[in-house]
Amino acid sequence: GTGAGTYTLNNQNNSIGTFGAKVATGTLSLSGAGGLTIAGALVDDNGNPLTNGIAATTLTLNNTGTVSESGAISVTNLELLGTGGNYVLANSANAIATLAANTGSINAASFSQPFLIPGQPASFPNGTTSLSSNFYDLGVKERVWAAQLFSTWTPDLRTQFNYSNTRQDSVRVNPIAFPEVRILNVPGTSSAGAPISGDNAFRFGTEISSMSNELHVKTQTFGGSADYTWRAFTFTLGADHESSDYFNIFRQGSYGYFDYANLAAFQNDTPFGFVRSVVQSDLPLADISKFEQTGVFTQVRWDPTSRLNVTLGLRVDYLGSPIAPTENTAFEQAFGLTNAGTIDGTTAPAPRLSFNYALDRERTTQLRGGVGVFLGRNPWVWISNSYGGTGVGRFLVGKVIVGVPSLADYLGGTYADPDPAFAFDPANPVGVTQAGDTSGAAASISLIRPGMKLPTIQRANLAIDRKVPRLDAIFTVEYIDTRQLSALFVDNMNLTPTTVGADGRQRFAGSTSSAPLVHGFGNVIRTRDVRAGASQYLSFSLTRPFKDDWSYSLAYTHGHATEAQSLGSSTANSQWQFNGVFNQNQIEVARSDYEVRDRIQASISREFRIARDLATTVSLYYEGRSGMPYS
Repeated sequence: GTGAGTYTLNNQNNSIGTFGAKVATGTLSLSGAGGLTIAGALVDDNGNPLTNGIAATTLTLNNTGTVSESGAISVTNLELLGTGGNYVLANSANAIATLAANTGSINAASFSQPFLIPGQPASFPNGTTSLSSNFYDLGVKERVWAAQLFSTWTPDLRTQFNYSNTRQDSVRVNPIAFPEVRILNVPGTSSAGAPISGDNAFRFGTEISSMSNELHVKTQTFGGSADYTWRAFTFTLGADHESSDYFNIFRQGSYGYFDYANLAAFQNDTPFGFVRSVVQSDLPLADISKFEQTGVFTQVRWDPTSRLNVTLGLRVDYLGSPIAPTENTAFEQAFGLTNAGTIDGTTAPAPRLSFNYALDRERTTQLRGGVGVFLGRNPWVWISNSYGGTGVGRFLVGKVIVGVPSLADYLGGTYADPDPAFAFDPANPVGVTQAGDTSGAAASISLIRPGMKLPTIQRANLAIDRKVPRLDAIFTVEYIDTRQLSALFVDNMNLTPTTVGADGRQRFAGSTSSAPLVHGFGNVIRTRDVRAGASQYLSFSLTRPFKDDWSYSLAYTHGHATEAQSLGSSTANSQWQFNGVFNQNQIEVARSDYEVRDRIQASISREFRIARDLATTVSLYYEGRSGMPYS
């Protein structure tokens, strides 16, 4: 048909192969079950060819089959319906202003409005549906250069030197740089098959946690050591150094995000809310930090007999972090504590002692063990959170109900407020502002305790190895005891304690938004070191080294582990928020989330020789263990 008017072909028995129409100012509704192909061979009233297969003001397609197109669609409003329908609208000449859908799948190529991003929708059980523009890829690249030099100067003197240069880049790659748009109250069916109508959202644009989310790390390490043997003693002396530069951008919501009450509000571009994370224009967009570790170590090994050796060593690490977070003087005055704490200047001594003693000359049975202190590492993001959470120059701007910018004004830079926070530049999408924080919102702070120690453990083990000649194997019993000398612990300093409940738990006046300990501040998340946590493990193993091209091992381990916090998240706030505890902010040791109480491990290997100097080993490995424990 051509011209104006409403055309409705809604018989479900319709079987349409190819369809073309021009409805200049009217509505076209087409239903069927057998599939549909939209044609492009159309002419206007004067007989001139049309490039569009269907031209209309409103087009509704209701089909349970596959809908494709050989020509393009030009419509103001497109509605796609049909249980299990598959809509493939991939013509690059499509011109579609607004889209509403409740069907199986959609693969669309383009829309006339820049804020309607194409893509395959993904529906989740909670009723949230996201177009592919809301997805992201995590691009991780690593480049490593390394060199080692081993030298033997005399039969008694040996040296080794090493150097490495590593660059790591982790960037969330988004289909497009665009604010996130969330349309509420879109009816439909969830991926679980349940009807949804109110508690749901339809989203497109860049996902808020993927806006400006990238980490770049440059690391250099070098070190060396020398071994000198004199009589029954071997002396070792050495040093190493590591330096890492971190360039971290995590600006959640920095492209901005809009909330619409329903589809009609979106069609009219009348959002009820707009929020954007911004940085004052005179501050850097990225968090710049640095980690340095210099270690010196010495060791002496004593072999008084062929059956006994004893090793005594000492390592001392000097930690540095020469770049401090921006100082928040208001916070320091309110809490009496700086937010600019670092690990700079921390020293970690680590003495160690071990022995190995054979009970007989044939070394059929040997006893071995040791005790020592070992410095660990934690993800640097747990520390660099304090660089991005200073509460200085970084805040949220937003409008709710009144004065909310339209998406068109935001994209076009035509909103009444000339501040760059309310104008989106896709070439420079990170939110900046030339104004101060006048919202009166409470500032959230992340900090580490000045001089905080990195995770450190004391570990001791005692084992006995016994050869089993009949099996050509070695039977081992080993006990390992670990004590946490320094473990990281996260608390919220701005909660207001009140009374203690009947179950012994501390009560609080409310959240930091409703009843903060210090007004003017929100969550104040502090990371510090505490002495809490331990583990004990006992293992039994039977190992047969390679003989006649076969080897195998079988082991059983039983143990128990405790901790004060599991620390399984990446941001400071979520570390505290998602930590399961009995008494919030209290150091309470309980069963570790990472405990493996029972574990069975088995492996078998077979070596094949294709030729004399060409060996191939095939291995089969099994592990069975108890599941994730309750916290």
